[in-house]
This record gives sequence, C-alpha cells and structure tokens, in this order.
Amino acid sequence: LGVQVSPLKKLTASIGFDYFLDKPAYYGKTSGGEQINNETTIDENAYTFQASLEYKLLPILGVSAGFSTGNLGVNENYQSDLSYALKSKTIAGGVFVDLGEKITLNAGLVYVMYDDYSKSQTWTAEGPLSIIFPESPISYSDMYSKNTMIVAVGVDISL
Repeated sequence: LGVQVSPLKKLTASIGFDYFLDKPAYYGKTSGGEQINNETTIDENAYTFQASLEYKLLPILGVSAGFSTGNLGVNENYQSDLSYALKSKTIAGGVFVDLGEKITLNAGLVYVMYDDYSKSQTWTAEGPLSIIFPESPISYSDMYSKNTMIVAVGVDISL
C-alpha cells in the first residue's frame, strides 16, 4: 500500500506499508520430507513502513532522502549463527542528474541499523566430553548484531 504526492512542483513525497502473510504461508518441506511448520519459527506476520522525499534543486539536478523500518516477525527458534532476522531501521540519501531527456545518472547511500538480539542457550557435554566438562550443562548467550552500508551508482535509460 502506498501514496505519492507532489505538494510543490519540485517536491515529491511518498509513504508505503508492506504486510506479509508469512504465518499461514506454506514454505515447503525439510530435506527429510517433513513439512516446515511456521508456528515454530514465526510469531507474527512481517511488515515494513517506508517514507521518502525527492526535491529537484535544478531542472537537471535533484536529491532524495528516505527512511524505512520493519520487523520480520520471527521468534527465537529462527535465530541461529547461520541465519537470523532482526528488526531494522534504514536511512538513505541520493542524488540524480539528468544527462539528457533519456538518461539519468543516480548515486545513493543506504545505512541499515539492526536491533541487537540476544539468545540464551545451554550446552550439555556428552560421552568423553562429560569428563572434561563436569560442570555441564554450560549456559551461554549468542548475540546477533550488525549494521550495513550500501553505496550504489546507476543509470536510467528511457527508450
């Protein structure tokens, strides 16, 4: 769902909202042939919200800025050191130059900030390891944390 308006001749504003029906979706089967049960990894449907502004400084030059936030709705069972999904906030900025009627050069910078997530776990020594680690089970926490920066350059060609 989205709306775009131009309150001024040189200014365009837009907002958007995405809602994903992940909980009832069928994601296939495991390698053992068992159907994947979303209820074990998904607590709520995912969503994202976006807002952006674009301003034309000159007839051939413009700038843009945007913000986005979202939550993929996964629970602790989904999070692992191989795959994890975190709530995020994204800010972005860009510039564009019209190089003629049919060609526009774009450049942008995006920075994504993810919420930190901690998952408590335990490890129990088995077999010969139980001699080496008699204090088993051992409690520990996995911390999932990251930020991402993207730099992009592109060319639009209108045919």
